[in-house]
Amino acid sequence: MVVRRESDQQETENDGEPFQEMDLNVYEDDDDETLHRKLVASKIARKRAEEDHRLLSNRISLLK
Repeated sequence: MVVRRESDQQETENDGEPFQEMDLNVYEDDDDETLHRKLVASKIARKRAEEDHRLLSNRISLLK
């Protein structure tokens, strides 16, 4: 799975760098730091997807 995060001035990771594309597949040669970054990126992507779902559901309800 590849997560593409938009390069937006307002949206930054905790270390202050702009978002970038990250391959979330786990490989045998990944070190602990890489695995941690993939875990954090997947959590952020899941939260963003859940928020998008909530917003779209609300929009559909309002349109009905």
